[in-house]
Amino acid sequence: MRSAESFEEVLEFSNVHQSAHGKMYLSQRETSPGGILFSDEDSGKQPLELEIKLLLKAENDSLYFSKRYMEDEEEEFEERMIQLDTLKNQFDIEAVSSSEISDLLKKA
Repeated sequence: MRSAESFEEVLEFSNVHQSAHGKMYLSQRETSPGGILFSDEDSGKQPLELEIKLLLKAENDSLYFSKRYMEDEEEEFEERMIQLDTLKNQFDIEAVSSSEISDLLKKA
């Protein structure tokens, strides 16, 4: 299993394995530095962190990507979500928790 340093490597991986139908394990998390963020219209705005953990499996190859996006990177995060949405035609997507991704990585 390889680790991707950038999301561009995820896109390259999907291009290389274009003909093979694979599986994508996706963990997304939205937190504030003080813990999980629960939206409340009456509360003050707290700093936001968005995290993506992604494990792609295709044939005999796999790729892991993980990144935290801070509030000022929310636009980049949204762009990545759109790009991931386009990969759903090539990969079966399974939403998993962060701990489930860790378990999958141990088995890989």
